[in-house]
Amino acid sequence: MYGPVRRSLRRLLMLIVGAGCAVALVACGSAGSAAGAGGQSSSSSESSQSSSKSPSTDSSTESSPPSDTAASGSETSSSEAAAADPKSLLPADLAAKGTIVVGSDIEYPPFEAYAADNKTVVGLDRDVADGLEKELGVKLEFQNAAFDSLIPGLVASRYDMVMSAMTDNKDREKQVDFVDYVKAGGGILLPADNPKGIKTPDDLCGLNIAVDKGTTEVDDATVQSDKCVKDGKKALNTTVYPGNNQMILALQTGRADAAMIDSVSGAQVAKESDGKLIALPPYNASYFGIVFPKGADQLEKAVQAALQAMKADGSYQKIYEKYGLGDATVEEFTINGAITTGGGLGS
Repeated sequence: MYGPVRRSLRRLLMLIVGAGCAVALVACGSAGSAAGAGGQSSSSSESSQSSSKSPSTDSSTESSPPSDTAASGSETSSSEAAAADPKSLLPADLAAKGTIVVGSDIEYPPFEAYAADNKTVVGLDRDVADGLEKELGVKLEFQNAAFDSLIPGLVASRYDMVMSAMTDNKDREKQVDFVDYVKAGGGILLPADNPKGIKTPDDLCGLNIAVDKGTTEVDDATVQSDKCVKDGKKALNTTVYPGNNQMILALQTGRADAAMIDSVSGAQVAKESDGKLIALPPYNASYFGIVFPKGADQLEKAVQAALQAMKADGSYQKIYEKYGLGDATVEEFTINGAITTGGGLGS
């Protein structure tokens, strides 16, 4: 009888111990599941926050590459995103081709011009392009075209992007995108003796004004002319020239009383005129941007990240200082940060 009793007691003890272990295992499993759920939720939230496109144009956010960190549960800080290798953001087809085709009107110093051999492109934009080449690991090939044909050519896929001191404005943003990289504005170029006593755009009423075809100054001249008429003065007698050189020649030969030109280029032209021309301070503020076709978001972000890298290593500032344009640098390389519409005179 003792044997059956002992076996029954042993069986009862085993059941009690087993039940205790099961309870312990369930508790441990629940704790582990709760910890895992908490980690997954945190990771997903942070990943969503870092990958969503911010309405602002902060370069550290815009240039963040696609990341697999959500799957691993690790965090990606904004500083890590900003430090992303621009090469990793470049579209695969351009990386494979090894060349980015750049449309440009190569007669607009200090941004772009031909060297004495009439073949080599020089200027601020070419120097910036050299920096982009280093950061992106591809060549930037400039192709010359009339300024007013650049956006149509970009839309028609003749170029991958445009670098040509082009003002970012709301009207143009309807067709193309900009990564802003220069602070500029509308300017007025005059003979050094300023015989007409021009100080502001309001002084242009009734005078012969030269502008370059396709530029925002064409719109500015129209806006100012309408303002003159509204104020009871004579309209501007505006002549649109096919290129910057022809416009400046008209001013130098007396066929124009003033030329409307962006403030940065105007200051450079005056500087190189041997004292024959002067440039007034800008009459409005704007940005110049590197221009992209709509839908080229990945290339935009690659170029934006490359510019940010150039700013971080100091090469961006050095380029501008080389041309005496240290004040024209920007703090952030915004995407579509237009200040004006087309014809933004005085705004």
